[in-house]
Amino acid sequence: MTDFMPATVLGYSEWPKNTPNYWALPAMGDSVGWTYRKDWFNRPEIKAEFKTKYKRDLAHPRPGDEFKQVAEFFQNRTIDGKKVYGAYIFTERGSKALRWA
Repeated sequence: MTDFMPATVLGYSEWPKNTPNYWALPAMGDSVGWTYRKDWFNRPEIKAEFKTKYKRDLAHPRPGDEFKQVAEFFQNRTIDGKKVYGAYIFTERGSKALRWA
């Protein structure tokens, strides 16, 4: 069980919670992985433009309003000759995805 994320073991395998009683293998937990383009975040011209617009330093995205600002800032921007997305959230087309809308 030490090969799995502790929160996944707690949520999907232990009963009662916080005990070493395992009732399932947490092979597929509900999770979302977040990534960002560190090379874009380190470009001086992009950092300066972001700071002018939002009055704070450009940093890795955080949930909530800060994440939304970063996504809006990068949406439809052209970087290295390519139009880019502000955010791409990997999720399913069904039930849980509807909560993001």
